[in-house]
Amino acid sequence: MTASTTTKIALGSLVRDLVEEGIIDQADARRAQGGSTQQHPILALSRMDLVDRRQPSRRLSSGLLTQWLAERLAIPFVSINPLSIDVEKTTAVMSFGFAKSHQILCVESTAKAIVIATARPDRTDWVSSIEQMTRRKVRLVRRLCTACRRQVPAEAGAWCSLVGDALPMQAQLYAAGGCLECRNTGYRGRQGIYELLIPDRQRNQIQDQSDLDAARSEAVRSGWHHLRYAGALKVARGDTTIEEVFRVTPHLLDAQEAG
Repeated sequence: MTASTTTKIALGSLVRDLVEEGIIDQADARRAQGGSTQQHPILALSRMDLVDRRQPSRRLSSGLLTQWLAERLAIPFVSINPLSIDVEKTTAVMSFGFAKSHQILCVESTAKAIVIATARPDRTDWVSSIEQMTRRKVRLVRRLCTACRRQVPAEAGAWCSLVGDALPMQAQLYAAGGCLECRNTGYRGRQGIYELLIPDRQRNQIQDQSDLDAARSEAVRSGWHHLRYAGALKVARGDTTIEEVFRVTPHLLDAQEAG
């Protein structure tokens, strides 16, 4: 199962994935297929008293299944304590109605990041609305499968095209492999890369309709980083590849030209 904007998490697909990973066997799968379709598939499975065949002492609870699904989709698993959420800050990001309709919840909002939890990790159709409401760019890059990613020597030309000299080049990066875990794609799940421009000295330039390149250069001197810089950080950590960052940022000039 991979993240998409329209595909709904289905009981059948979860069961197939659980069998594929050896968590349940075919007998469990046949029983699970008869589960309720009126409930969320995770909840339906958790009520069947299934156990993890790899570790029979572990019951497949809703929490365990949710964590497994998050790992399979390569997105962070967050346990939310309602008492720790700053209601004033999080409701400023999105309305209750929007959060309810998309089954998402803003659990943290700071000057540097917004953390959004979702009950539907297969859906990302709310991202564009979040961009508009927060004025932050969001791009989703495919995340390398950690089970089969392989180390490769970094290419100076590709790194320089990505981020110029804004970040030191890594000696080794990671490339996509291919295995049963990721269905031979080399990737599992997606994650966002972001840029945020808060006009300060650029405000007058923008209002005066001055040269956009000059405004961009001034923003860079003030510490602003573009999307490819954010992508390069994830490349350096081994989360994704240079090619993947280029794929989702085709509209940007090379970092060398951007300032």
